[in-house]
Amino acid sequence: MRKIFIAMSLVLFACGADAKVDLSIGAALPPVAIEVTDNEYTPREVTIKAGQTLIFENVGANGHDIVLAEPDSLSDFGIDLESFTKGSTYEAAINKPGTYIYFCSIHGTKKGSGMAGTIVVE
Repeated sequence: MRKIFIAMSLVLFACGADAKVDLSIGAALPPVAIEVTDNEYTPREVTIKAGQTLIFENVGANGHDIVLAEPDSLSDFGIDLESFTKGSTYEAAINKPGTYIYFCSIHGTKKGSGMAGTIVVE
């Protein structure tokens, strides 16, 4: 009985919130492209591995920004309007598994409506 308890404890510990994520898997995968047009991100939802690169390209006529709905979840993610004009690209790699909603503060909302998207990091 004790062996079963120890084995189960190890499994639960390994799956806990502090479990380490192997970023080399995501880093070895090709980047995922997100096209930024006027008033939308395409695709609207992407699923990536932790450490995998996202490349946002502004192909629209207008400048946009990329803001997280919960900015405290990732302190180094996002780009401002002045830096993300037509023809600009923004690259980011997210190392923390989770689901992240992002939006353009001009054309979308932090609740995910309008110009918004979702990134699922496994």
